[in-house]
Amino acid sequence: MITRVDHTMLIVADVPAAIADYRNRLGLNCRYGGRHARGTHNGIVHFPGSLNYLELFGAYDETKVRAEGNPAIFDWLAKGGGIWRFAVGTDDLDGDHRRLTERGVAHAPPADHQRVRDDGVTVRWRMFAMTPHGERVYPFIIQWPSEEQRVPDLERAGFFVPPELPVRRIARITLAVPNVDEVAAEYQRRYELAAGPLSDAPQLGGKLRLIATGDGEIALVEPIGAGLARDMLERRGPGPFQLTLEAIDITAAHRFLAARGVGVSAVTARDDGRPAFTFDAADAHGVAFEVVG
Repeated sequence: MITRVDHTMLIVADVPAAIADYRNRLGLNCRYGGRHARGTHNGIVHFPGSLNYLELFGAYDETKVRAEGNPAIFDWLAKGGGIWRFAVGTDDLDGDHRRLTERGVAHAPPADHQRVRDDGVTVRWRMFAMTPHGERVYPFIIQWPSEEQRVPDLERAGFFVPPELPVRRIARITLAVPNVDEVAAEYQRRYELAAGPLSDAPQLGGKLRLIATGDGEIALVEPIGAGLARDMLERRGPGPFQLTLEAIDITAAHRFLAARGVGVSAVTARDDGRPAFTFDAADAHGVAFEVVG
């Protein structure tokens, strides 16, 4: 069964440079994640105790990626980069694959994957994607080794070191969609994830339904007027466009980023009344971040 939002993929032109910016300017514990065999590599942002992470993904060998990897990442970079796709985690990948087959949902076959970290550890996982491959609204499904194996390894390798920026977790991923009720129904059919009731999201210029998953949530936003959701839908098509970080101390988080020259908005009440601010996507290699108290 689906247990959580697993990770969000951000496509970047230069992975080492992006890692350095995330660590030094944004104060996030971004570490090199390793190389994949087909010419790509990544940086990883974890938070202490959380298996939900942000992946900074790009090519170390463009020729190899174009020949045998995933050349669609270059098309996405040509559009400006930013959040590309995301994954949900499961503890029964084969069972989920059978269930989707029985329901007539188009999906790829399960496949084994791996990457090699700088410390010599080979990281392994299994996954399959919804098809067509480029459909960004519906996350791919991934299964890792057990938490009993993963957590001690991530701790030893430094991925759970607390960030300088006083935030504790990725609390939400927000998607722009053309019809919120239709997409919510598909999430129920594909992932057995139920969306909450419809609510207004005037700050995003739309109407919203929330899907709770483990330690975070997925927000589906349908534009009904001018705003960020409509802008993202028209420029990038349906899919994720914003990540929300939950602050330990929102005033301190705002001060920390402003002191490093990051373009931050004022702290104001967001649609649900919680204090929040955003910072410039240009300072985060294309991610539109929100920080909420």
